[in-house]
Amino acid sequence: MNTVAVVGAGTMGHGIAQVAAMAGYTTIITDADGPAVDAALAKITKNLEGGVARGKVTSDAAAAALARLRPAKTIDDAVQSAELDRKSTRLNSSHTDISRMPSSA
Repeated sequence: MNTVAVVGAGTMGHGIAQVAAMAGYTTIITDADGPAVDAALAKITKNLEGGVARGKVTSDAAAAALARLRPAKTIDDAVQSAELDRKSTRLNSSHTDISRMPSSA
């Protein structure tokens, strides 16, 4: 797996996206609320800049992680090139049911 999609750009979603990007994955992030994606990218940028300032992350690693992040306007756009693991997951009713997501394979 080289590409992951994170559906939901809130507190948990942007954290997952940051970790995935730091781990070397191309990371596509989307949210039903479009401006939430921009806010998530700004939070990730701020988090990585803080890590650099504290000496926890090198500037090269932060720049590489940011370069791996890709915003998507829709779930379909996000999962187009991501590899999905369709495990049966019970989600909160406010979230999209991943079993209904289109297959990228």
